Amino acid sequence: MNMRKVLRILGTIFTLSAFVFIIKSFLEFDIDYNVFATQVYVKIAIVSTLSASFFIFVGSYAWRGFLSLFGKKQIPFRSTFYIYAKSNLGKYIPGNIGHYASRQIFGVELGLKQIHLILVSVLEILYSAGAALILVIALSWDKIFDIIHELNLAGVVVAVVLSGLAIVFAFIVFFRKNKYFTDVVTLIRNIAFWKAFSLGLSASLLSLLTTGIVFAFLINFSTPILNVSHLATIVAASVTSWLIGFITPGSPGGIGVREAVLVIMLSPIITKEMILTAAVMQRATFILGDVAAWLISMALARLNCKNAKMEDKH
Repeated sequence: MNMRKVLRILGTIFTLSAFVFIIKSFLEFDIDYNVFATQVYVKIAIVSTLSASFFIFVGSYAWRGFLSLFGKKQIPFRSTFYIYAKSNLGKYIPGNIGHYASRQIFGVELGLKQIHLILVSVLEILYSAGAALILVIALSWDKIFDIIHELNLAGVVVAVVLSGLAIVFAFIVFFRKNKYFTDVVTLIRNIAFWKAFSLGLSASLLSLLTTGIVFAFLINFSTPILNVSHLATIVAASVTSWLIGFITPGSPGGIGVREAVLVIMLSPIITKEMILTAAVMQRATFILGDVAAWLISMALARLNCKNAKMEDKH
């Protein structure tokens, strides 16, 4: 059995595992959906689902841009969108790195080098976390230390920062004469690199802001006491919860950690029950958005294969 076949089997196992954990997450949601059985909430849920799918689409475009730069060849967008969307389901596998591991496996289908996939994943982590950090500093810098203390995450944050610095230091020291290191340095000087990075950063900023605003709407329609300052607090809590869930190892898709942060930050102005109900409702729309993006990407990939076959016949 060749390596490509082994990786394809592993990819199938990853995808099936992701679906198992997605179904498990839905079954564990303790939510009364009747609370949201109104036209307004249905519309908000649809907007939230579509926006989640849209930002996966945009994220895959930035991902493709980096891969094309590193591989020095144009990669078909439909193929990268399919792999990106399919791999994204892996984040629901406990460990919080399943989607990155999935990309390493599925990337073989495009003939991509493992080192390029790793480098692009590192860049995506940088601009995603960077976007969240920009918004956290702008909206809720004074509350971040209280949250870290409340959730006993000081050790995790220190470990993440030190690990990141150690990786950067080791990379510079041991790989400065390596071909790939030289390629990265060369690419950083390329305007196309910064266009792709700006697209990824902008998409992350917009995605996080949209998530926070949708979450505020979910809460406001059941607790119509919120003003502009409350809106800013809710968006700040949403972004902060995403960032802490993102850096917390072992949390599939940030599940559990995100909700805990939201309760800590918003309980002074909103009841715990409403926070958790709205958070779980939005979590459900995120999962639906991830699955919808994967189904759309699969349909586009199949259409691409069909068109290619028709062209071969002609």
